Amino acid sequence: MSNHVLPRALVLGVLLLALPMFGAAAQAVEPAPPPLRALDFAPFEAALAELDGDRVGELDVIVPEATFDELQSAMAAGDLTSLELTTYYLSRIGAIDVDGLQAMLELNPDALTIAADLDAERAAGTVRGPLHGIPVSIKDNIGSGGQMHNTAGAAALAEVRPDQDSFVAAALREAGAVIIGKANMSEWAYWMHTGPSGYTALGGQVVSPYDPAFDPLGSSTGSAVGTSANLVAASIGSETLGSLVAPAAANGVVGMYPSRGLVSCDRVIPVTDQTDTPGPIARTVTDAAILLTAIAGVDTQDETTSEAAALAGTDFTDLLDTRALKGKRVGIFTAAAEPLEGMTNEDFFDTIGVGPAIDGLEAAGAEVVPIWDAGLDNLTAFVALGNNGLRMGFADYIAAVDPGGSISSIADVVAFNAQDPGRYAFYGQERLEAAVASDGTREQYEELGTQLRDEARGHIADLLEQNDIDVIAAPANRFSGVYAVAGYPSVTVPAGLRPTGEAIGLTFTGSYLEDAQVLAYAYAFEQASMLREVPPVGAVE
Repeated sequence: MSNHVLPRALVLGVLLLALPMFGAAAQAVEPAPPPLRALDFAPFEAALAELDGDRVGELDVIVPEATFDELQSAMAAGDLTSLELTTYYLSRIGAIDVDGLQAMLELNPDALTIAADLDAERAAGTVRGPLHGIPVSIKDNIGSGGQMHNTAGAAALAEVRPDQDSFVAAALREAGAVIIGKANMSEWAYWMHTGPSGYTALGGQVVSPYDPAFDPLGSSTGSAVGTSANLVAASIGSETLGSLVAPAAANGVVGMYPSRGLVSCDRVIPVTDQTDTPGPIARTVTDAAILLTAIAGVDTQDETTSEAAALAGTDFTDLLDTRALKGKRVGIFTAAAEPLEGMTNEDFFDTIGVGPAIDGLEAAGAEVVPIWDAGLDNLTAFVALGNNGLRMGFADYIAAVDPGGSISSIADVVAFNAQDPGRYAFYGQERLEAAVASDGTREQYEELGTQLRDEARGHIADLLEQNDIDVIAAPANRFSGVYAVAGYPSVTVPAGLRPTGEAIGLTFTGSYLEDAQVLAYAYAFEQASMLREVPPVGAVE
């Protein structure tokens, strides 16, 4: 994919996030303590020692920015094996992630064994599909069986290993992916404190691959940074309200919030099951569609997935089409009730950072119109939803994965952190405390979720009708307070860099179960614009 420098320089810095509580936070003056959990490379020492410098140089040409298809072609031609590919990514993690980006929280000690087994399958004539032998990470709130933990970055859960794979982890294994490890994140999916995003007690502070001064955003921070910096081929993150789309946009990669229920939340540490969902993070729309195809499906452990059963078995690459936007009206959500006096639409698009994206949309054949709308005033109600959802949902989760353990509630977590707040809750835990103090019943909680979802879906329907548009697009996660609450699919695509050097994405939103169509729009824009900028993190020495 080619890279393009942005031609416009007008930015007023008005865009960060859709909602203040999930926005960029000022870094603390006092440096945070180092991570409590160091990455363990012991299982890989022999393989890493055999990866000589000349071969690393060759792989530096083959692997970074390669798509799944390109990696598969290299493996099919005998130029690369999954074992070597996985070892190469581990070498990059050791070189630029340890004491650097801190995007990885834990490595899978079985990764090389899994890769070797998949190589043996290939040699015997079996290739499971486009993910066969491809190393990916999963966010550290998505459970996996075996030797890895699932912690949400929390010291209180440091020794908790899930009783079994999550539906998502099992699907990835079945598709032939190599789960190389767990990605760092914002602790408790940024429902712990109002400090910097991307920080956990166990994993430390995730750092932007573009510039350490940039906010990597969260909470799927490590998943986005690891993918952007070529520490993995792709990752699975999760979103509650912008927490996948935001870091994907901020780190110059593709991220998708699928329709509610399309991907199972079984064995995923929750905030609120009314909006939570895992989703793909990749460098291209095609690779995101491949990941979604692998992890989507009906799961008896998550009844919400029955609502999306109509898409079961869908290959989400089937509708990818460079012509998908031709003749379509694309509404750009402004988060403003009316135009600024004396400012043209073009100036305003530049101001919010999507001027070059408009060029890409028009090149794809779309007609672009601004949507003058401030969004929904739903933050207070959503906080109540999240507090009650975390309190009740975590109790259910931990009872399933670690019955009889020392932690059985969020109240236990708060008490654990209070033993040594300087290490376990460096930026505080006011959001966890608010969850403990919440007192809604399950019936009240579900009623509130339904109410907010209906309001958000009605708002989107009104925007589509009143503006006579086919699809809504927004800078980064400016529309997250609506689409995530509605449970509607949204895909963010790299839209270049701001003059400051920070990455920005353009996010397309469709209606319920229009996942394939939204991916098609995103793909058409991607192919017309090619605005992915590779972060300057350097190569493995």
